[in-house]
Amino acid sequence: MMLLYRINLWNQPMELSQLQAFVSVAQNSSFSITAEQLHLTQPAISKRISSLEQQLNCELFHRLSHQVQLTETGKCLFPKAIKILQDVEDCKRFLQQLDGKVAGKLTIASSHHIGLHRLPEILKSYAKKYPEVELGFQFLESEQACEAVRLGKIELAVITLPLEQDEKLLTSKLWNDPLYCMVNDDHVMNNISPMTMEKLVSYPMLLPTKQTYTTQIIEQPFLNKNLKLNTSMTANDLESLRMLVEIGLGWSILPSSMLRPPLKIIPVKELKLSRNLGLVRHRDRSLSSSAKAMISLLESSRNFNN
Repeated sequence: MMLLYRINLWNQPMELSQLQAFVSVAQNSSFSITAEQLHLTQPAISKRISSLEQQLNCELFHRLSHQVQLTETGKCLFPKAIKILQDVEDCKRFLQQLDGKVAGKLTIASSHHIGLHRLPEILKSYAKKYPEVELGFQFLESEQACEAVRLGKIELAVITLPLEQDEKLLTSKLWNDPLYCMVNDDHVMNNISPMTMEKLVSYPMLLPTKQTYTTQIIEQPFLNKNLKLNTSMTANDLESLRMLVEIGLGWSILPSSMLRPPLKIIPVKELKLSRNLGLVRHRDRSLSSSAKAMISLLESSRNFNN
């Protein structure tokens, strides 16, 4: 839906829809992807950008053959455009809160594992309790979800919490998620007792994608002992890792919620791992009434799901 808010710049009206298109093209480096996201045609996006450039009397993008890049002027405008759009959303949230009504649009993100194992009943309850909320949901890796919150693309994320605090983000722990060494039931590692970290690294391991929060948690105790994991394969989601372990391609460290036949836990006395799952929101943005209602439901589930 086109926003009708306008900003007068040098006596020319600037529509917020133009800024929306500008920010999205800048983030995606693509007119076509932006058109898909905003449910518009690519010519419509190009027209909005061209109109904005004419009003500002400057070029905002370098149009390359297969990519779009911000000019220096565009780089200067980008953070200010984001701030304007966020301020408008904050105003809308504030006005919604005045009548105490839980309505409007709420966009949240979650990792695949949390979305599949922790959120279904919560989302079902929320949709039933607040039918006037237009709920948008995205599956994103935890690191991508944090970035989306930081950029104002989404209001809330329910993810594996980052190990280091971002000054732009507020985090709140909801659940502790224990992690265990697992293999399939006919793996040779089942015959080794006691299993130690030194013995573990001699067998092929299946690891989440590098640079994820979960991978950092898994790798750290081995790094502390100067041990190098024998990583034979990586996957970008835990469900895929579980499948690879199930067919016998190696061992992995997985959440307890994924333990079901034919997987078995290999006890490793000195290896005690867990990760914190929780909420992430922007520090400087006010919460909508719909977001507050979602947070309340999530927090009420804290004890139930632990």
